[in-house]
Amino acid sequence: MNHLLKQLSEALLSSPSLDPAGAGDQANSAGSGTNCYDPEMLYVECRKCGNPIMWEPGRTTAILARSCVSPALVDEHCMIISDGCRNCSPHADVFALSIVRLASISAQDLLLMHSTGGNA
Repeated sequence: MNHLLKQLSEALLSSPSLDPAGAGDQANSAGSGTNCYDPEMLYVECRKCGNPIMWEPGRTTAILARSCVSPALVDEHCMIISDGCRNCSPHADVFALSIVRLASISAQDLLLMHSTGGNA
């Protein structure tokens, strides 16, 4: 899972719309010096059944920190996809997560997800 998160973080960092300098300039021009988008507002969905996933405050920020994705690089075009949830896999405790930018999903990315499901 760490390898997948590293690949996703590299993909997010290499996206032209996620230029760290540009994100900082936009945030600083707003006067706050921080990203205006709260990463805790990221939509999270189960890839298998399509249900939205709700979890405790702070968990998204912790996931981003473990994946080396700066919260300043996340915006309303990003989401987290889980490989399962308590609804469709009640006996599982751990699910693989993917952080994706919706505008950057390629056909190869869709093939790598290896099954259809979800609503996003």
